[in-house]
Amino acid sequence: MIVFDQCSYQYSKKTPLETTAIKAVSLKLEKAQLTALMGRTGSGKTTLANLAAGLLEPGEGSVFVDDLDTREKRNSLKISQKVGLVFQYPETQFFCPTVGEEIEFALKNFNIDNPYRMLTIKALENVGLNASYIDRNPFKLSGGEQRLVAIASIICWEPDYLFFDEPTAGLDALYKKQVLSVIKQLEKSGKGVYMITHDTKLVKNEAKRLVVLCEGRLFYDGGVQLFFEDSQNMEKTGIFEIF
Repeated sequence: MIVFDQCSYQYSKKTPLETTAIKAVSLKLEKAQLTALMGRTGSGKTTLANLAAGLLEPGEGSVFVDDLDTREKRNSLKISQKVGLVFQYPETQFFCPTVGEEIEFALKNFNIDNPYRMLTIKALENVGLNASYIDRNPFKLSGGEQRLVAIASIICWEPDYLFFDEPTAGLDALYKKQVLSVIKQLEKSGKGVYMITHDTKLVKNEAKRLVVLCEGRLFYDGGVQLFFEDSQNMEKTGIFEIF
């Protein structure tokens, strides 16, 4: 599991622009349980994901991924292989001229000893695409196709934990259904899957567990329905149901 132990993080530390994003958060994120991360913009959700992936190092406290301390440089590669992060805007992840090269980059970077082309096709098929996308330019795909390629570029190396930042934002009904199908399949396979989202309907329909941050602190951790049954929870956190 991923364990946050009294974890805090400040941006622009020791400068006039210092901002505390996470304050003394203690939390355990488990596998095989689709978990939603919610809170106002700036509450610390994405920072939490970046800390779990080892992209940020906690200022105070610690983060462990399967007992690997993210503060220890020797663990960086192992943690990178264990934790995948799909950004809100997939085009920010792309830097290769073709879909195939985009997906194969991670495989080569991690020195995965398998035929790259076979794993690339498998990753595309797992998100509902096919081999015809391999030679296409990722920047010229539709928004839904880009989202699926971004997911394929992460799941190709089979990380144990995956964070999705607003996975269905801006998608039409067809691609939203396809992305959710991929997420639920990952959960079913035993992966740790965590959705950062403001979509209360999505959370109520799909998530098994809800973690809510408020002003950088852990406000709630528990069942989805219990949170929404208390109107004071929504007033304090700014999370309201969308019908």
